[in-house]
Amino acid sequence: MGLVMAELAEFLSAYARSYESYDPEEIAQFIHRPCVFFLRDECVLLDTKTKAIEFMEAGLEVYRANDCVRFKAQLTDERRIGPKFAIIDVEWSPENLAQKRTMHFSTTYNLIHDDGNWKVAMITRHDQ
Repeated sequence: MGLVMAELAEFLSAYARSYESYDPEEIAQFIHRPCVFFLRDECVLLDTKTKAIEFMEAGLEVYRANDCVRFKAQLTDERRIGPKFAIIDVEWSPENLAQKRTMHFSTTYNLIHDDGNWKVAMITRHDQ
């Protein structure tokens, strides 16, 4: 499992860095299609590249409005890990230029290893 955990750590780091670009196409590269996003009573199906990009654009607007420039993601739980799948919990702490946390939330990701890369297949966002 050591190799898989190292791959997941690299994936999570690259995924978090992609948000700093504020480029929805770059972020969408980490999203498997189809992907399902859950938040409270909302469920969004991201089954095309266009939908994934539009979804990322909407999220980036929220981060932009909160002056987020750095996106810190910390793996907090490894629920299930296999060579081609993973279910992990991540704590997100976006920061502004003064390195002050502007938001905080946790997310559960279902990941799959697809075409040699880890991709997000399901996102469950948890309110704090």
